[in-house]
Amino acid sequence: MTTERHLETLIRKNIHHGYVRNAVLSPDLSRQVKNALHPGERCVVLVQDKGQRSLWFTNHRLLKQDGENIIELFPYDQVQQVHWMAKENRFQLPKREYFDRLVVDLGTGEVEIDGLDQAYLPVLQFLQFVAKTTAGD
Repeated sequence: MTTERHLETLIRKNIHHGYVRNAVLSPDLSRQVKNALHPGERCVVLVQDKGQRSLWFTNHRLLKQDGENIIELFPYDQVQQVHWMAKENRFQLPKREYFDRLVVDLGTGEVEIDGLDQAYLPVLQFLQFVAKTTAGD
């Protein structure tokens, strides 16, 4: 199964069952996002985080939009591991406050994705799939 298809399936299933309300499949793109995409790149899912920032999951990478600014958080082929809530001592954090935080280990550093709300679980599952796929290369 391709990365893109796996992401679509996870999100579609979670939206259908009513588990996720802050994700959209095949979203309408802002001008800024259209300009940030590489040739042949396609946006698969848009997740609105609790801070009203947009997380654009493309078929190759994750982009974050905060207002007019768009940055690349990471390409999927750099994902080595993903941790729920924290990389270490996650059980010392209050779950109610940090349940929707993921820490992505890229090998060259870490990226924290916070405020995912209920989209945290399919995003966690997707990034775990990506990490396994990358490890198999």
